[in-house]
Amino acid sequence: MEEKIISEEQLETMRHKARKRQNIAIVLTFLAFVLYIGMFYVALIEEEGMSALFVVKIVFAAAVLAFATFGLLWYIVVHRTYEKFNVNYKSKYVTQVLNNIPGFEGLEYYPEGGFTWDYIRNSAVVACGEKKHFESEDQLFGEYENVKFRISDVVTKKTVRRDDKRKVEEIFSGQVLCLFGFDDLKVSKGHIQIFEKEFLSSFSGWKAEYPIQTENEALQKRFQIYADDEHKAYYILTPQVWKKLWNLLMQWKVRFLLCFIMKNCLRQ
Repeated sequence: MEEKIISEEQLETMRHKARKRQNIAIVLTFLAFVLYIGMFYVALIEEEGMSALFVVKIVFAAAVLAFATFGLLWYIVVHRTYEKFNVNYKSKYVTQVLNNIPGFEGLEYYPEGGFTWDYIRNSAVVACGEKKHFESEDQLFGEYENVKFRISDVVTKKTVRRDDKRKVEEIFSGQVLCLFGFDDLKVSKGHIQIFEKEFLSSFSGWKAEYPIQTENEALQKRFQIYADDEHKAYYILTPQVWKKLWNLLMQWKVRFLLCFIMKNCLRQ
């Protein structure tokens, strides 16, 4: 990986700069809040007269405008400074920490990198939603115990209509992990998908044609398996592979959606 040329002193300077700008935004927001109260008081006192309700009204209105002012100031003054600090901090320390964990090798970290919408659609792991709302960042390449991997944060969204109004709704938010060469002794083409059943109706991607049954009752109870070819599914999903997957699931104690994508089989 090409090292980021940045020192701890430079990072600390960035952090202080971001904190200073945040404090400026807070002070300006407080001053704006006081100003808004004065403006509302002058504009409405003759019309409504002094009362407890009048005070509540102007304080509430001033607070709403002050909150909007802080959001604007954050976006204009603070946001980019914090983003610059975060990117440089991650670039300097994430790979350094992971490289100290046994098994990791050749790590390359790109805070602003990620999967493309087409890659997620073709992988069939999660529903990809609409391309214009797709987000992916924090991309890490490398090897773990001689298995190459690529992992990124992914957020997919879609536009829905509810009560005659359009809104953007999140489908999936989490990490997508791609392993290369999980079992080089098995070579085939096509998709084999393993979905935890509780995810089937929420954010799983498109499904291959054939549902697959296994003789393992525990796996069958928890997972639904799909493949574009039944024979290939049994060829790839040997008892040894299932044992690896089950051990991984028990060790990490996580829920997952899994798709084996064989060579030259990305969906067009």
